[in-house]
Amino acid sequence: MTIKDSDITVVFQGPVLEGSNGTARLVHETKKVLPRSRYILSTWIGSEVQDISVDKVILSEDPGELPGIKCHVGTGEFNNINRQMRSTQCGLLEAESEYAIKIRTDCSPDGVGFLVCFKRFYRTDSPARIVVSSMFTIDPAMFEQMPYHISDWFQFGKTTELRSYWSAPFMSEIDATYYEIHPHAPYSTFMDRRFRCRLAVEQFVATHYAKRLGYAIPFYHNDLRPDVLAGHRRFLAERFVVLDPWDLGLRFEKYQWAYHSGFQKLNCLLYVDWYQLYMESEGVPTKDRFVDAAVRRRRAQKQMVRQVGSMGRQGRTLVASAWREAAGESIPKSTGISICAVPPVEGCS
Repeated sequence: MTIKDSDITVVFQGPVLEGSNGTARLVHETKKVLPRSRYILSTWIGSEVQDISVDKVILSEDPGELPGIKCHVGTGEFNNINRQMRSTQCGLLEAESEYAIKIRTDCSPDGVGFLVCFKRFYRTDSPARIVVSSMFTIDPAMFEQMPYHISDWFQFGKTTELRSYWSAPFMSEIDATYYEIHPHAPYSTFMDRRFRCRLAVEQFVATHYAKRLGYAIPFYHNDLRPDVLAGHRRFLAERFVVLDPWDLGLRFEKYQWAYHSGFQKLNCLLYVDWYQLYMESEGVPTKDRFVDAAVRRRRAQKQMVRQVGSMGRQGRTLVASAWREAAGESIPKSTGISICAVPPVEGCS
């Protein structure tokens, strides 16, 4: 399988960031990685775009914001899902290549790990996969109980599949303010009860796609019915490749803190977690002692945190220790790319 960078359209979507570290620089840096790709910027009417070097600029009318996703946050915290939907849909609609990258205007790829691993897991007899970041692909068994919360920072796949993934309608104000009228589920945690909208932004997009493919989806953000959790696991294993951002090749200064956060490394589904789901769905053992050891250690770490999380002060001390361990070398940063390693992709050396 050969994918050249000329086979890829890079769609930067969202508001234009100005300044020396803004969108213009991020597009420039991306061109160093994918010099022969086509570039599209999809943003809003009135944006300053004259200094951004892309092949096509799409200027859309701003659909506006919805009330904030969570309650009790600072003023100015809005739900921008409909803005994201419009800029993404309009950008992908103009992509003419077989493959595309959907990426925010405030980050950029600094390598082609996503291409290497896409090829590693590509099979002609399986559904098309989308490569996503592990950061903010939530593990619903941990602190934020949200199945189908798939990271939307960076996505790579066949253009037709990305268009399908992003084909949801706009979120209504009824959905955006769901918990202003309805009670949270009785088992909701403190973090769960902060939500105002029925589904998180990432869930809203992913569940629309998943429902059309026949997966059982949640009705509300922390809907943990067994069939929903089973569908969530199958959905990830069959339709995605989840890569850690340091292996994917993603530079994201705004969320650099998350790369080093022990909490987020436990809260999110890292590559080693996804690989476990993938191998279980394939029904075959890994046959790799390093991978097996990483999976066992990861599973034990998460299980320990779940068990002690409700044990008062002692439990909090143990959880804090697990967070620190997760932030360190107990989850090797090389895990993903060492497993995915294949010869360089033609045209992307």
